Amino acid sequence: MVIARQVDALPGSSSSERGVLRWWDGEAWTPRVRTEHPVPAVLRDERLHAQIGSFERAGYRLESIAGPQAVVSRVRRVDVRRNVPAVILTAGLWLIPLTYRLRHRSWHRVVITVDEAGSVRYA
Repeated sequence: MVIARQVDALPGSSSSERGVLRWWDGEAWTPRVRTEHPVPAVLRDERLHAQIGSFERAGYRLESIAGPQAVVSRVRRVDVRRNVPAVILTAGLWLIPLTYRLRHRSWHRVVITVDEAGSVRYA
């Protein structure tokens, strides 16, 4: 009777049949991958513009785009409906802090980056 034993492999990367390097951490394959050949700039631009489009559909607007990186942003909303009862109960005095909050809303910015391997990252 032959008993098969798993041999402990050293951590490192291994090539697969599709030209992708996958990282082996010594116990299991991780989701970390790297392509052996960089993705052409045209495909990276297409991926970047596809991501920009999805953010624009979600209410963001494009601030800037430079090479493989883009910045999108949107203003955080203030829920005015929650403040209407407070305005009525305080005879309009609640309009002062509400106006301040409306004028000083914060921006939510996202930096979209497409690296040479074609992976999209957000910061």
